[in-house]
Amino acid sequence: MSASMHLTTPTGTAIGQEALNALSSALFCTSLQPADMPEPDCVRREVLHMLGTDLTGQCKAQVAQATTAHPSHFASRMAWCRQMILLVFFRAACHVPAQFTQAHSDHQNDEIDSR
Repeated sequence: MSASMHLTTPTGTAIGQEALNALSSALFCTSLQPADMPEPDCVRREVLHMLGTDLTGQCKAQVAQATTAHPSHFASRMAWCRQMILLVFFRAACHVPAQFTQAHSDHQNDEIDSR
C-alpha cells in the first residue's frame, strides 16, 4: 500500500491504510452487495455519498457492531469491500476472486445480448 493514497472527508484526512479503511467501511455500510455486480461509477457514487452524509459516525458504529454480532459475514463482506475499493478508487493490483470477475463479465454480456 502506497503512502501516496490519501482521502479528505468533512471529518479529516486519511492517508494510506487509513484511506483504504475509511472507504471500505463506507462501502460496507451501503446497500450494495457482491451479487449486484455494481459498476465502478455506482460504487464510487455510493461510497462518496456515504462519506459525505455520515457525519455522526453511524457507519463506524455499524461496522463495529457487525464485527462482533456477525463475524463471518463481516469478514467476507469487508474482504469484498476492500477489493472493490482497491479496484475502483486506486486501481491497485489486487486479487479479485474469479466468482466476482466472471459474474461481472457474464452480466455485461447479458446486457450486450439484450440490446
